[in-house]
Amino acid sequence: MKQKILILFAIGLLSNTVFAQQSQIVFQSDSNGKYSLWSVLDVQGASPVELTPLINAHAIQSGNNFGPINVSPDGKWYTFVSERFEADCSSLTGGNCLTVADFNFAHITSIRDGNGNVIHSTGVTSIFDGGNAIVYSDEGTHTLDVFIIRKISSSWTIPKMISGNSTYAYNINPRFSSDGKKVIFQGQSTAYTGESIMIVDSNGANLFEKINRNAKVDGSMGNPEVHMPSFAPDGSIIFEAQWGPGTPERVWHYSNLSTLLVMPDSTDLNDNSPVALPNGKVASLQLPNSTHDLKVENVDGSGKFFLTGLSTSFHQDVFDIGLGAGLANSFLTGIIPVKDASTNDIDIHCFPNPSTNQISIHTTSSTNNTVVTVSILNMLGDVMQEDKIKWSNDINIDIKNLSAGIYFLQVKMENRSVVKKFVKE
Repeated sequence: MKQKILILFAIGLLSNTVFAQQSQIVFQSDSNGKYSLWSVLDVQGASPVELTPLINAHAIQSGNNFGPINVSPDGKWYTFVSERFEADCSSLTGGNCLTVADFNFAHITSIRDGNGNVIHSTGVTSIFDGGNAIVYSDEGTHTLDVFIIRKISSSWTIPKMISGNSTYAYNINPRFSSDGKKVIFQGQSTAYTGESIMIVDSNGANLFEKINRNAKVDGSMGNPEVHMPSFAPDGSIIFEAQWGPGTPERVWHYSNLSTLLVMPDSTDLNDNSPVALPNGKVASLQLPNSTHDLKVENVDGSGKFFLTGLSTSFHQDVFDIGLGAGLANSFLTGIIPVKDASTNDIDIHCFPNPSTNQISIHTTSSTNNTVVTVSILNMLGDVMQEDKIKWSNDINIDIKNLSAGIYFLQVKMENRSVVKKFVKE
């Protein structure tokens, strides 16, 4: 009995750790026909940070970047499609190439497979931790099939079809499970109406149908569509459907502990494109007004709040093509503003850059002897050193123990922060 209690206590600690983690949600916005890619923390009051300028800073040609954008579970790798990073990807040569970016968008590549071909993907893509495996949809044996491509050393393999045994013509919107061993996707006979939710091992084995739109739920037989499935951290499933005649789109949860499908919140109408967050919450797009508004809530429907829409400072329409989610990115959290920040952003200058043994920070912002946290992150987002310092207009940071390379200096002051890139020689 004592051993059982200890096990349950350990599970409780693990659960609390998982659910305490912050997640990021990535999406595409539409403002008068201008598309942009964004990331936002799942914290009430957080404001989205625009990723498009970070991406375009490394582009080699004109063109556009498009969603759906997705992020790896660990929050350090992003996938989207772009016309800007390969000559074969321009709008004149096909466009919409599957593109990968690292955590700080310093290295961005439209990938080529083992045959040297760029990849034109459709719908949601999913990238796993380490940035070494991607699932996506493209033309195959069926009209659209799900493929997996892996990176070995510095080269990508030839894509492997993993939906070949599907009975549907369109197999789209794949996502990895949290351990990367399984892939969930939707199957349908026509281009726009989801009919089934399928699960397959990431090696292509054991494909089976998990949820069909003709199932009987709450006494209602069948519904027009099932869409946008994703795995929750515990392996349960979040998806969109509308059971019952004339019912609106809603978010549904298929628990591992039950064969019943349940709605997190039955009062939420026109609720679209859900995605499960790594901390167990659910994000979706609700249409309470003229725009799709990004909503976050617990899986039981409690704790609901909006990150975009009329009740926030972000009023652009979130494009209903699929959301992405992963853990918070330590680089982006340093530059994401919070809505209720009490004063202006911190203004700092770092010099010399490059630096050898010491980097100096000068600020014109009000200091008032505030204690700030100064962190130095490497290119992977790992914190290499961190100090709490009584802030003044000029401070010096010792960096002689850092190896030569590119780093990010992050200064956090109360609910404000700023990040600057520097080079250690």
